[in-house]
Amino acid sequence: MTVLDDNPGAPKHNTLRCNVICRCKPMWLAKEVAEYGTVAANLTLDNDTECVDAPQGDFRLRSDSSVYRKLPQFRPIPSDAIGLQVDEYRRRK
Repeated sequence: MTVLDDNPGAPKHNTLRCNVICRCKPMWLAKEVAEYGTVAANLTLDNDTECVDAPQGDFRLRSDSSVYRKLPQFRPIPSDAIGLQVDEYRRRK
């Protein structure tokens, strides 16, 4: 059996876990996402006061953020290593 034989349009085997959504509407997911995959332990914050400096674009979580208590398995992403990077083609962010 190949992936093309296994209902390729269905969102199978995807995992959405330990995400923090800040000042956004709740995630809207097709019912098939939870039916065929895993959606668990996601947290929505109503404000950005848990961030280091959101008005200046620093959305890293503060070390005392309640997220670490509410989602103990949460691990911060290396935000300084994602997005636009300065290199020979891009001289500034």
